[in-house]
Amino acid sequence: MALDDLHPEAEVLVMPRYLAGPGGLDLQMAWPLPFEEGWLLHQPGDGDAVGVSPCQRVRLGFAPDPTGVHGPGGGTWQTHIHTDPFTPAAWTMTFSGAVPLEILRDAHTEVLSLYLEGLHGERDWLTETGDTPASAGYLPLLTAGWSHTVDTDGKQTFRSPDTGAFLRHWYSPRKPAALNPTWAFRADIPGEPLLWQATFTTGTPASVIAAVTTSLVEALPLARTVRELPAQSRTHVRYSPSLSAPSPTPRPPQLPPRPPAPPAGRSR
Repeated sequence: MALDDLHPEAEVLVMPRYLAGPGGLDLQMAWPLPFEEGWLLHQPGDGDAVGVSPCQRVRLGFAPDPTGVHGPGGGTWQTHIHTDPFTPAAWTMTFSGAVPLEILRDAHTEVLSLYLEGLHGERDWLTETGDTPASAGYLPLLTAGWSHTVDTDGKQTFRSPDTGAFLRHWYSPRKPAALNPTWAFRADIPGEPLLWQATFTTGTPASVIAAVTTSLVEALPLARTVRELPAQSRTHVRYSPSLSAPSPTPRPPQLPPRPPAPPAGRSR
């Protein structure tokens, strides 16, 4: 059944996940954090939101897109991780607003896991590189059949089989490192406007990258209403109607075709 035959509020199950769109603005989905345990959540209005850990070393923010160009959920998500609340961020991850919120949730779930592990141990897992190799970040993509190319300028690229998304990893640090990402992901369908992108600066734990890439290629489809699907990905996604989907929009009765007019009176 074509999307146009479904009710705008009909729920469909969408693959690949990175083309599904955000699915609306849901802070509890994007930030699965224990706000009932001392984490601060501040919403000053107009869609802005700020989240802060009790120690103020983990800072999250959402700034909506005032132009509305990117549709519902448009804006920017940023997460800053500090070794000390009074020093610049040790690393940052930034997502544009059309990222599926399930992918944001998985990234922040790993951030919270590292944060809690550091609270109860002797090592700061959020800001120390650790022993996890960078390859752990992109291994889920290779396992899922993404292509891999290596350039001589210190970066490698992983591209999805449908060419609708890619990840770049700079394995040779660029200067100045603080201003350039080490990882950059784009959901970018050829011939269509950019859907969304994400960047991760030097110092981002490989396990956080792995949480994102694992979520990207997860075989479980995402639930979206027909209305929520981004315009640029509608003809590129695979979908199936959900069992909870409303009935298709009724079509008006089809009238029999009119008899052809005489040739002299025909118009275009």
